[in-house]
Amino acid sequence: MKQWQTLNAKYSQMTLREKALTLGTILVVLIFGSSHLIIEPMFVQYQGLSSDSRKLQNSINEVNQQRQEVEDKLATNPLLQLELQLERLNLQHIDLEEKLQQKELSLISHEEMARTLQYILLENSQLKLLKLKSKPAKEILLAAEQQHGETATALLYQHGMEVEVRGTYFAILKFLQQLEQSQQPLQWGNFIYEVVEYPYASISFELNAVSTDKEFIGVKK
Repeated sequence: MKQWQTLNAKYSQMTLREKALTLGTILVVLIFGSSHLIIEPMFVQYQGLSSDSRKLQNSINEVNQQRQEVEDKLATNPLLQLELQLERLNLQHIDLEEKLQQKELSLISHEEMARTLQYILLENSQLKLLKLKSKPAKEILLAAEQQHGETATALLYQHGMEVEVRGTYFAILKFLQQLEQSQQPLQWGNFIYEVVEYPYASISFELNAVSTDKEFIGVKK
């Protein structure tokens, strides 16, 4: 305590310039001391990350080298090419079955999709269908690549429809609720809602589904 009083008395007798230099010196000491505690652990962590990155890059290089060796062998062994293609097909088939079982992919035929939409529209007499346009089927799952430049076979297709209806707010709301509650695996989005003339409005959106059929979707009349 006495030592602190002595230092305090000496500090009080200093000029303003001396006080500033003393305070600056203290700050420099504190900054360098704390930076040692902060920077050193960060540097150690950075060295660890750099080491992990080098190991990962080495592993990637080894895999690339092994892949090149396999490709070289394939180029001189047509039978091995066929065996590997069959193996890829089997693995793809198993993966597809697992996705279907987990309901990651829910399939619907174009007839079922058309019937669902048609039924909902007939249930809503206050709605007027303004637009119903099928979009080209989009390949979303292909079989393993074919040999000799042959085109890969599509296994699944995504079908889309552009729909636009007009009606009262409550009629449109009911229509959307029925679509959402439908048991069919339909995906819908890209909504554009526009008030035409109160109480009427129009809504346009896209309706999509996944199917094994490449045919376009259409509503039968």
